[in-house]
Amino acid sequence: VILLIAIIYFIDISISIRTTDFCKSLPKIELHAHLHGSIRPSTMIDLAQPYPSLAYEMNTVLNGSRNLDKCFSIFRILHHLVSSKAILTRIINEVIDDYINDNVIYLELRSTPRDLPDGTTKIEYLQTLLNII
Repeated sequence: VILLIAIIYFIDISISIRTTDFCKSLPKIELHAHLHGSIRPSTMIDLAQPYPSLAYEMNTVLNGSRNLDKCFSIFRILHHLVSSKAILTRIINEVIDDYINDNVIYLELRSTPRDLPDGTTKIEYLQTLLNII
């Protein structure tokens, strides 16, 4: 009986792994992705490090239970952290790489161009986004 349970367990894991691999390999489309909503959690934490209070808040939101208010608080933090053309370039590249690695073959990526504290204008923001895409 124990051997049978072990065999069933390993078969179940094998099927689950194959199903996961199969799903990852399928071509996908993303019709409504937001740039700031697609930033890697590791990048969020990295960008927040120079700002201890934001880093603490970011870690609390990312590692705790989430509700809609907490999710929207991330956008307020990210709005502050995406403060230069260099950071914008980094997140655009990472987001696109992540979607490519997930086998997304069509991506509609949304963002609201804005002036950045480093002097990047809305037009330059948009040009950066388009040039990378």
